[in-house]
Amino acid sequence: MKKTIIFVALIAFFTVGTVVAVMSIKSMEESSTNTPQYNSEAHADWPVYDFNKIMNERADLVAFVKVESVTDKKDKEQELNAQLATLKLTKTLYNSESSVSTSDTIVLDQALEYVNVGESYLMFLEKNGDYYYEVDGNSKVKEENGKYKVKIRGIQGSYTEETFGEKFTTALKQVKKD
Repeated sequence: MKKTIIFVALIAFFTVGTVVAVMSIKSMEESSTNTPQYNSEAHADWPVYDFNKIMNERADLVAFVKVESVTDKKDKEQELNAQLATLKLTKTLYNSESSVSTSDTIVLDQALEYVNVGESYLMFLEKNGDYYYEVDGNSKVKEENGKYKVKIRGIQGSYTEETFGEKFTTALKQVKKD
């Protein structure tokens, strides 16, 4: 009888140990899949400005551009991915620097939501050093089927290049008058 009790106790102990081990392994697998992994792509919350603030405080250049080339830029200290894009100015609507003309190219520095070679955009840009940067989360508008869907408060809408030029000129006159 004593041997039977010891045998049953050992079987129960072995069964409980197996269940605990399996549950621990499963728990470790689930926690490792939920562990954040390092991603070198930059993430950010873009500020969003209205047309008045963009034109009075932020924008150095508003232009229609075509992407000629892109190159990777690696920040060696933080290992963040970035891209430098060479943009051909096709039509300039606003320029705080008279040194940039429509025949020029400029360099756009981007850490996320990259532009692509051959695509056309309407861009609201600010200059810092040698590079231009997007003013806010709505300041890069991709041309799709000949239209630009602008989400900037005060001038939002869907435009062709020509109709946006007219809207921009009218809105800029109003902003500068205020």
